[in-house]
Amino acid sequence: MAIAYDMPPERAICIKQAAHFYHRPTDRLTVEGLEFLVHALARQEGGRNGEIVWNKPNKKGVRTYDIGLMQINSSNLPKLARLGVSEYQVRYNECVNIFVGTRILQEGLASTPDLWVGIGRYNSATPEINVKYQAAIWKQLNAMWSGR
Repeated sequence: MAIAYDMPPERAICIKQAAHFYHRPTDRLTVEGLEFLVHALARQEGGRNGEIVWNKPNKKGVRTYDIGLMQINSSNLPKLARLGVSEYQVRYNECVNIFVGTRILQEGLASTPDLWVGIGRYNSATPEINVKYQAAIWKQLNAMWSGR
């Protein structure tokens, strides 16, 4: 099956490396499946290297922002700092951003036996939002498979 790669070659290489790095032999997806999924998430998120996008305040009034290509939420920054990854790296190094996004995706996948709920957790654990995100990723995958 042909997949449309509408990204710079360096980005595609980094996505392939991140998928290989985070793939586990026990995963429900093949390494190629994980790679396609990361491509679909990058397409859906639509961020840009160096960019931040502010989110609306949550119910508690906390306002976060999303960073770079994979739109990594700022709520992940403390955990990333403990791993030695800085906000600057996530914001300005696209490959680091992809690796972080792939890690977050893998954590979502590992958190549930339901593949699609795990995919949706990249965006939200809230069921209504999760289901909408699942549909958006399915749409991206179909567009990739059909060459769009």
